Amino acid sequence: MCRKELIKILDVLGVNRSLYTFDTNLPEDKYTLNKKGRQWEVYYSERGSKFDNKVFESNLGAVKYFIKKLLDNNESILVGNWIEKGGTVIQDSICKRIHWLTKSHLEQLYVDGENWSALYKNPDDGIYWELIYPKSYMHGGGPPTLQKLSERDAYKKYNIAKLTN
Repeated sequence: MCRKELIKILDVLGVNRSLYTFDTNLPEDKYTLNKKGRQWEVYYSERGSKFDNKVFESNLGAVKYFIKKLLDNNESILVGNWIEKGGTVIQDSICKRIHWLTKSHLEQLYVDGENWSALYKNPDDGIYWELIYPKSYMHGGGPPTLQKLSERDAYKKYNIAKLTN
C-alpha cells in the first residue's frame, strides 16, 4: 500500500495527522511507519527514542499494525454526526470510522433489531462495544454511536451467557 492510500484511509477513519509521520528523524510524540531495507518498521517516538518498536517483513503487516496502534487509544465512545453539505447530508469521519470498525475489525456477537443496537467484541483485547442509534427518530436511524460496554453490562443487556455456551 502506498503512502497516499494509507493517508486517505487514516483520514476516513478520523485519525488526526498530527499523531503520525513517515519521517525517520524521531519526531516528538508520534507513531512512525517507515521502510528500513527490505523490512518495515513501526514505532512510537518520544524524547528522541523509539518505543514499542516492531519490525515486519511485509508492508501489509506493518500497515495493519500501524492503523491498529493509531486507533488503539483509550477511547470509550465514538459519536458520529451527519453534516449538511450542498443540500445533502453526509457522514462525518467518525461515522465512517464506526462503519469501518464494525465491518472490518470488530466481531459482531448479537443484533437487537427491536432496540436498534448491536454488540461487538474486539478480537485484539476482548473489549465489548455496543453500536447504538441514539437519534433513531431520524431517517435511517440517525448517525451511529459506538461505545465501550463492560463485560458485566454486556452479559446483562445482551444475555452473553447464551451466546458463549
